[in-house]
Amino acid sequence: MAGQLTSKARAMSPADRSSLQISRRISRRLGFDSASKGSLGAARMAACVTTPSILRCSLIKSSLQEGIMAGPLMHTVTIEGNPGRIYEAISTGKGLASFWTRDSNAEPKVGSTATFGFGGPKLALKVDKLEPGKLVRWSSPGGFPGWEGTSITWEIVPAKDGGQEVRFSHAGWPESVPPAELASVNYTWGRVVGRLKKHVETGESVPFFA
Repeated sequence: MAGQLTSKARAMSPADRSSLQISRRISRRLGFDSASKGSLGAARMAACVTTPSILRCSLIKSSLQEGIMAGPLMHTVTIEGNPGRIYEAISTGKGLASFWTRDSNAEPKVGSTATFGFGGPKLALKVDKLEPGKLVRWSSPGGFPGWEGTSITWEIVPAKDGGQEVRFSHAGWPESVPPAELASVNYTWGRVVGRLKKHVETGESVPFFA
């Protein structure tokens, strides 16, 4: 996943270093090396680079004085599709492999562990909560640099003008995370959420990480 984060409080293990290398390759693919090395302002702008017709701007706030990130990474997209179809896409291995990463293994069962591969150490997420047609929530137990203790939520609600609104959030980031790194993660999530929309509306398999 782009923008994987490393803790400065401990030495990185070989697995951490491998994950970070994958992260940097993905970031270069998305053109984020310059944002990571540039100003915080540039990184904050990058977090809001989404296609207006598909996604609302990612919500990411920071304090230049304190270096503190406030609030979760968030994206909202309106999808023309029924709640059951969207829920299947975000809760099953087949569905997730159709828009996030082709190497996805998951089942709609609370307490189970979903795994996602990106060409190196796999990301493991615990399935914490499921509401068919309404909500999927995961948490990271650790093992993926910087993600330990974070949680990911997909919420499905009826859209005001028809269709379904999918509200995505990735919360629980520590204050020590560099804003540019967080912006990179958020940008990638925006692209992934856009792929979810395309997959549900067209039926095509369009994994962001193929």
